[in-house]
Amino acid sequence: MGRNVRFKVNAAGAREVLNSSGVQADLLARARAVKAHAESMDGGVYEADVRAGKNRAHAMVKTPRGDFRTMALQAEHNTLLKSMDAGRW
Repeated sequence: MGRNVRFKVNAAGAREVLNSSGVQADLLARARAVKAHAESMDGGVYEADVRAGKNRAHAMVKTPRGDFRTMALQAEHNTLLKSMDAGRW
């Protein structure tokens, strides 16, 4: 009844899947949801971006460079941290 099952992960294949366009599209949709929620909270303007990494794709939501009003709102209210749940389905 209790058989031991062993498998070996194909690391190159896993990296290929985690950097694939489908995964990047899902991450971008989640980042845009966080962005929209953050903008609705404090009226600031945020940026959502996705990049392929060495092992997996990365999504980020950040304040635009030079937008000091949004930076101040983020620093005061921690808007991006509060908006993280919007990216979970």
